[in-house]
Amino acid sequence: MRLHLSGPGAGNNEHGFTMVEIAIVMVVIGLLIGVVLKGQALIQNARYKSLINQANELTNAYFAYLNQYGKYPGDDNTAVGRWGATTADGNNNGRIDNAEPLRANQHLALASLIAGTYNGTTQTILLKYGNATTATFTQAPAAMQALCANVINFAGLDGEAAQALDSALDDGVYSTGKVRGDVAYTAGTVIANTNLCL
Repeated sequence: MRLHLSGPGAGNNEHGFTMVEIAIVMVVIGLLIGVVLKGQALIQNARYKSLINQANELTNAYFAYLNQYGKYPGDDNTAVGRWGATTADGNNNGRIDNAEPLRANQHLALASLIAGTYNGTTQTILLKYGNATTATFTQAPAAMQALCANVINFAGLDGEAAQALDSALDDGVYSTGKVRGDVAYTAGTVIANTNLCL
């Protein structure tokens, strides 16, 4: 069966498209759409892996600092003696609390355990995941204090990213385990706080 085009200027020599030709074009379009969608999925999975790797790097930096100095970053009451007036001491109470969370970033950077320069008062760690997501070392929320004293707080993750982080590092359930979100990991929802127990 041939489809014929007609209209002004249509001559007797015009050829239409066969159903086979139209089917081939449709298959090619379908393949292109599939490749684009698969490519988007690969990019998103790479972003999730980057987030998980950064979470592991920050965890390793935290424990390397504790191992090297015997104090938690930010909570370290000997930081000024080590690095001078460019930083401030913590209160050494075993928790990264009060003004210490932003100091923790600075202590880790001064110890060359994380990249960047932090002033200790206003700068959070920007996540490679993007979308203005940040990470901060801080005291564990009350619901997690039986598990750990301190956490890495990931702020502003979308539900899918928080789910990927929880699934990779814990049980995948937002309300249990060592990774917990404020609310259920629903697609399209921004999770204000996702905490990873240290």
